[in-house]
Amino acid sequence: LGLLDGVLAVEAAGLSGEAITVIGGGSRSAYWLQMLADILGRPLQQRAGGDVGPALGAARLAWLAVEPEASLDEVCPPPPLLQTFTPRADRSAFYREQRHPVFRSLYQQLKPVFLSVGEASTG
Repeated sequence: LGLLDGVLAVEAAGLSGEAITVIGGGSRSAYWLQMLADILGRPLQQRAGGDVGPALGAARLAWLAVEPEASLDEVCPPPPLLQTFTPRADRSAFYREQRHPVFRSLYQQLKPVFLSVGEASTG
């Protein structure tokens, strides 16, 4: 639900996208990807090579830093699409209308606890 907060912040800034490509360890779980698609209300695209995505992304950024004239099409070709997880309307409504407000409320209630822990650890 914290990822939903991020998507909503991006939308509030006037930006949006059709689908979201997922990478990393969580992208190996079909259950997780379907739940995430439902929570975000957006299609999620699982692509080949997602397990090396973070390292590959860092390498691509380094390539662009070293060769700023390189084209994005050359440096960042999209990996082959393996599967798309489409959000289910009933589950999306459930997460947005029932679970997200609870998450936001708990977040606000717990925020001072974590802020005080951070202050205590910094001395």
